[in-house]
Amino acid sequence: MQLMKGSICIECLDGTHFNQLKALLSYISVPFAAIGIGREIVLYVPGAMDQYYSRTLPSLLHTDLFA
Repeated sequence: MQLMKGSICIECLDGTHFNQLKALLSYISVPFAAIGIGREIVLYVPGAMDQYYSRTLPSLLHTDLFA
């Protein structure tokens, strides 16, 4: 996992790993946005141009999410 220009880039091992992480994005997006480390999460499989997924992180302007 790397942070590049506001994007959290996750290099997947293979297509199966890619699909597993893609399914988890809804769970990890909010915590990443809450700590403000990126604007989007990018999943990719090296060498597989068709296996690329980008998700924009939600903007968390309200601190009552943790109340």
